[in-house]
Amino acid sequence: MNEQYAVSMIEAQGMAVDPVASERLALLFDVIDFDNIHRVCDIGSRFLEQTTEMSHIFKNAEFYAFEPTPGSYKICCDNLSRLEEQKRNRIQVYNLAVSNQTEQISFYEVDDTGSEHNVGASSKYQFVPGLNGSFFGKTWNQREIKVDAITLDEWRNQNNI
Repeated sequence: MNEQYAVSMIEAQGMAVDPVASERLALLFDVIDFDNIHRVCDIGSRFLEQTTEMSHIFKNAEFYAFEPTPGSYKICCDNLSRLEEQKRNRIQVYNLAVSNQTEQISFYEVDDTGSEHNVGASSKYQFVPGLNGSFFGKTWNQREIKVDAITLDEWRNQNNI
């Protein structure tokens, strides 16, 4: 694979080709055999957007999206239901966090009380004081919720993957 392949992949998605980005992407094509990718995990899926984009590129791969926040998980499921059947059948969405232990954990969801509701900044980690979006001129507020977490090894064992 080479830079021209990278350019054709970008153009196939209807996106403009940035020469620098295509050079960087070409480096990936030189070390990763994209034709032999059969499974993709999207950890922290948010709204299933990247999984959906990747399903166009990896037309035969199976996708496993993990989204622990309840609202985002619902949006993932709603977005999954809108996909054409061939893509929908290759994607599974799990209402789980991925962690180093299988247990219920504290999770810090960015709520809608700040200047911007950036649920994608939710994490199993609390913000470091002063790093709650203020460097972007925003304020993101977290609230602690409890979510189920699983290790990838445990998930793979449970699903025979």
